[in-house]
Amino acid sequence: MSELGDGFVRSILSADAVGFSKLVSKNEYETLASLKQCVDIISEVIESSSGRIFHSAGDSVFAEFNNSDAALEAAIQIQKRLMDYNQRTKLQKLTFRIGLDTGDVFADSENLLGEAVNFASRLESFAQPCGISVSSRFHSDLDDKNTDFKDHGIQNIKNSSIHAFDVVLPGLATRRFFSKTFKRSVFACAFLLMMAAAFTYYQVFFVTKYTTSSIAVLPFINDTGDDALDYVASGLSSEVSQAIARVPSLNVLARSSVNIAVLDGLDVESTAQKLGLDHLIHGTLFNKGNKVVLELSIFETDGSSNITVFSKAGNITDLISDRSKLVSAVLNDLDVPLSNAELQNAIQQGTLNIEAFEEFLKGDYRFDLRTPEDIEAAERHFNNAIKIDPNFARPYGYLSILHTRIVDPIIASSVDPLEVEHSTYLADLTSRVAVALGPNVPEALFARSLVETFILGQHESALTTVDTALSLKPSYADALALKASVLNELGNFDAATVALDKAKGLRPGYPVEYIIIEAGTRLMQENWSEGKRLAEATIERLPEYVDGYVYLICADIALENFDDAFWSYEELLILDPDFEIEKWAKYNDSEYIVDLAKSSFEQLLKYSSF
Repeated sequence: MSELGDGFVRSILSADAVGFSKLVSKNEYETLASLKQCVDIISEVIESSSGRIFHSAGDSVFAEFNNSDAALEAAIQIQKRLMDYNQRTKLQKLTFRIGLDTGDVFADSENLLGEAVNFASRLESFAQPCGISVSSRFHSDLDDKNTDFKDHGIQNIKNSSIHAFDVVLPGLATRRFFSKTFKRSVFACAFLLMMAAAFTYYQVFFVTKYTTSSIAVLPFINDTGDDALDYVASGLSSEVSQAIARVPSLNVLARSSVNIAVLDGLDVESTAQKLGLDHLIHGTLFNKGNKVVLELSIFETDGSSNITVFSKAGNITDLISDRSKLVSAVLNDLDVPLSNAELQNAIQQGTLNIEAFEEFLKGDYRFDLRTPEDIEAAERHFNNAIKIDPNFARPYGYLSILHTRIVDPIIASSVDPLEVEHSTYLADLTSRVAVALGPNVPEALFARSLVETFILGQHESALTTVDTALSLKPSYADALALKASVLNELGNFDAATVALDKAKGLRPGYPVEYIIIEAGTRLMQENWSEGKRLAEATIERLPEYVDGYVYLICADIALENFDDAFWSYEELLILDPDFEIEKWAKYNDSEYIVDLAKSSFEQLLKYSSF
């Protein structure tokens, strides 16, 4: 882990190109060529002003200066020379915003960290294109008496209250903001006659920018060249996604839906727009010397801004141990309602043992791949995590989910009955342990509800358990789908439809299981035509899904489409020559569907005997 040096005072300049991602998507070659020219201009001015660039990523630059006057002069010269460049270039024109602050910073190798760096970045986002914004402490530290400034008073910028000034530049319109004094005067004059209007005005100007935000986490890119670190990139992106899904004001899309968008080859901005997101989180692992760096950024669709919120260099253990700091950095930068209790709920990870947590991340990475080899590896890693920290709830929950999958009718029919019986016992046991150790861990509660639904048939208890999981993690798509399945068994079909629709919204690339749940809802409502359509959609998505054929036969028998039902039955026997409805029913938890299937197959066999 890198050591931070003692604090010292510096003036920090932050510069960033306006709308860069959108320009790249329209004309990549000209934009990148123009960016190189602009960065060369910025670098030349900073160097000639005795400054030093300590961080540069893509279209952003951070530089330090020994005094505020040098930083201000550099900023003015940068904007002047960039304006001259844009007038004469035949390439894509680029405009930059610049923010300046003075304060304590700390050295982290060649990089600088600290409040002055953060505030300079926020002031850059506040500045207008081709403009410069500075803090009050930067302004008060200047010896320069010739430059004009526009005082905007205290401004709420990215969850920080900053007294901001604009540098008055030739040819750039002067912005106007209401000062606090002016606002108080307006409120005082209007109080007796327009109290309601004043209250509305206050709400508009002082609440967070987003009441709720649609957000997703892209799979972090492993750019180290070491495939063995794929689990770190995958695991940390999963951790961020699952953690922020616990915040009620965030609608967090499931990782699988984001992965599908990534496969389309879209850039960050296009992915955010395609998925209808307000924010998109993306990160990269890369090498820097003999250390690995994790850098995390948030793209905000409104304004097409891209802000780096976390950057850490160290070994893998260092990066994994900073899971809570990683999540905090994301949530602190999002301008959404967030209480301290919600923050604490999001950053908890369940174990302080980094070795156990690393084993869990390895298991989580293999857990999602679902091949027999990966399932075996995932089980091994989860067991290792438990051996290292027996009080770690999450690996128990994931082990329960693994064993519940084996009890699923699709798998159980092709597995030794003794193995199914063993998995049934382990699924129940590990889910009980998970909830006992982690009564506030959503994944543990989900695992228990899964067992209560599909193994024990305890639907009332399952509904209570899954509702508790959703109260802790509102953006839990699979828990919502499970709730829909439970509500079907309890006969509350309208509520089941609402829960499943919400699950689909959080997971646009939803799995085939969501379709079969909805098909079950329609069959229970005796909406045979819609049930048939959904069963056909299930088979189209996954031709080997036995439940799809059973549901389709039930719908066709009810519609008196006996020839179609018999054709589906023949296809089912080709898929599974040993298929027996009694054996299938043994592993299905729905009493209504089992009775319907048995009755339908009885009618089908009578029809086929003629």
